[in-house]
Amino acid sequence: GVLGVAISTISQDSNVSANVAESLSLQQSDIAFSGSVLALATFQGYLYAGGAFRAAGSVRNILVWDGVRVSDVGYGVDGAVVAMVMYAGRLVVGGSFNRAYNARSAASFGAVASSQRVVRGSIVSWDGAIWAKMNGNVPDFGRVSALHATERFLYGAGRIRGGSTTNLGGGREGDAVIVCNGTVWTVLGTADGPVHTLASFDGALYAGGSFSTLSGVVATGLAVWETTSSGERGSGSGSGSG
Repeated sequence: GVLGVAISTISQDSNVSANVAESLSLQQSDIAFSGSVLALATFQGYLYAGGAFRAAGSVRNILVWDGVRVSDVGYGVDGAVVAMVMYAGRLVVGGSFNRAYNARSAASFGAVASSQRVVRGSIVSWDGAIWAKMNGNVPDFGRVSALHATERFLYGAGRIRGGSTTNLGGGREGDAVIVCNGTVWTVLGTADGPVHTLASFDGALYAGGSFSTLSGVVATGLAVWETTSSGERGSGSGSGSG
């Protein structure tokens, strides 16, 4: 198979047609792989693809493409990559995996410190050379379903396991939206179903998914947090539209 994305090239003609479709050339990617791509991101001038797949022999679940060849990202992760976003100069990667590998066998240990060979967690970061843990009291996600970043904050959504350091109260397990200021993680709200996507618009944070309430507020599939006067996102301030 080939990478499950199509690459479109915008025409450089100054008289670009008002019909956008006429200015795009659809091509088939030539990245050979088997499986599904769930997330794409650019970082340090390269294209990253994440999902549930295998490519180029040992590459699994995440790859980097330089326009000519496919390379492994470290030694991959042990589950599906669902979301990727750039934050604080690093590529933040989330999904249903539990480990990211900087080394997978004695032959690949090399100069990698023993404490860095396996990075545990469902949300980790990549600096272009090595996987690392996120800073602070990172929630114990069973699955990260969405990531979003602004200049100041990193937002995540997913299923948090009971007993997590950043938990939902009383050690409960459930779906939640989380915010991190770079060091401290805080639960913004809990949902009665999965959150699939996050975005910022007009000074507010939007969350979309398969839920009907978020932190007790009726929000059928869509919730929004307004920015407070201090510029922080207020926990429990979600509102929704049906």
